Amino acid sequence: MKYFFRRFGAFLEVSLGLDQLGGNFKRFASMHCTFNLFQGLVSVYITTLLMRVTGDGDIVKWYNLLNYLFSGLMMPVAVAVMRKQNTNLVTRIGILGFIVLYTTLLFSMNSADKMMPVLGFFSGVSGAFYWLTYSTYVSAFTEDNKRDVALAFLGFVNGIITLIMPALSGFVIERIPDFWGYMVVFGLAFLVAVVTILLSLRLPKHVNPEGKKNKNTYFRRSLHNIAHSACWRYGMLAETMRGVREGTFNFLLNILLFEAISSETLMGFNTLLTGVGTIVSFWMIGKIVKPGNRIKVMFSATIILLAASVLPAVSLNPATIMLFALINAFFTQFILNSSSSIFFLLVQKKAEMNAREEYFSIRELMLDFGRIVGILVLFLFPKDPVGYVIAIVALTLTQFVTVELSKHTLKLLKREEKEQVESGKPVEA
Repeated sequence: MKYFFRRFGAFLEVSLGLDQLGGNFKRFASMHCTFNLFQGLVSVYITTLLMRVTGDGDIVKWYNLLNYLFSGLMMPVAVAVMRKQNTNLVTRIGILGFIVLYTTLLFSMNSADKMMPVLGFFSGVSGAFYWLTYSTYVSAFTEDNKRDVALAFLGFVNGIITLIMPALSGFVIERIPDFWGYMVVFGLAFLVAVVTILLSLRLPKHVNPEGKKNKNTYFRRSLHNIAHSACWRYGMLAETMRGVREGTFNFLLNILLFEAISSETLMGFNTLLTGVGTIVSFWMIGKIVKPGNRIKVMFSATIILLAASVLPAVSLNPATIMLFALINAFFTQFILNSSSSIFFLLVQKKAEMNAREEYFSIRELMLDFGRIVGILVLFLFPKDPVGYVIAIVALTLTQFVTVELSKHTLKLLKREEKEQVESGKPVEA
């Protein structure tokens, strides 16, 4: 039996590409997977809790808008803390922030609508600290030729978590009366978050060898480089346009489904279906997406998503919403994964080693700006089936701009590399 499990473990490692990745990445991945576990338990149900208390989907839009606003604003603060202290501390601050968020929810279930600005604040601040270090760790522990595999593995495991946890949470919430079901689920998320902090202690304090010596931040220099480099400008604009659709689709389909039928169990089942789509998507990404075909993959996925928008246009009912959510979960990952890989490559090639976190934080700020724009666009459309369908189509069309900007970013990167080779300057590997 021991031999069987060893062979099975080796098979999984090869199948998922883990044999191509180093020990530091595996330690980071174990911590990130538990992070996704406690997020998977509750993230969908913050939306349903707010809607159940108020009966209005607009409160979810405002919650997400505040989340993205504070996430963007706190990025520079997270970089400063990382410089003065260490990367690992910033990770733990982010996780602790989510623990505070869940504790607040536990003691304010009946007045969650009144506490919504506070919840949005803690969600945004916590996300800023955690996702900055996520970008830092992925960049430090992977190379470009292995990055699609690494991101696909993280997405694959997250898909499995998304497959199981929200469905389980929805079942518990509906079976336990009043708000006690929510309290059980948020309490479990609290415990898993504590485990995540313990796993984060296994990660190196500094991913930059010079990190212990370098206490300064370099935002002025980074912003100057972005303003004066077409390559940086196109890369940042691509991330902004990506955020326009990504931010709204994180919750829009959940709003539509919950308005159609107010059932946490059905919400969990829908998340289970999208989890299946995500798992298969990331498995395929790890097999077929390479540095040379990222743009083609993004363009093809955008065309399919646009074509799939006909489903809610035909009939906006639970069945079509769930089918569209499944298609969206599958093909969106091809855009997000390729876009992230292109930006990591941009940082690898053009960012100064002691200022990479500044570029990542500016990127997150641009992403959050795009997400806020997407939510504001959503407010412009009527809250009826026709308005929602037009919004879905309009937001999907923006991804053609993302593809074109990403394509131009890579084109400029290659041109600069060619010029460096011709001038005899060293080229970043």
